[in-house]
Amino acid sequence: MTGVQTCALPISSADPALVTVVSNWSSDPSVNEVERAALEVCEVFLMDHHSITDDQIIRLHQLLGDQGAVAVLMNIAMLDGFTKFRRVFSEGAI
Repeated sequence: MTGVQTCALPISSADPALVTVVSNWSSDPSVNEVERAALEVCEVFLMDHHSITDDQIIRLHQLLGDQGAVAVLMNIAMLDGFTKFRRVFSEGAI
């Protein structure tokens, strides 16, 4: 997943088992239906947020309800924004 590479934390600080699961989220049997739906939207959001489909949002809504779907989407957007902000203004970047 491309999101692993854009994470605010160095990949070396992440749990190796979790990195493996997230890297293979679409085929890993340990990823449940809710996690799979959230990771699918997350991956598309990080590549091109305009490419998120209605079906993906409907699926999140079916699994999480209004508040849950909004919470997932807001968290993805905020973490992406904070990561980009940190990259632009991190020491040595300017």
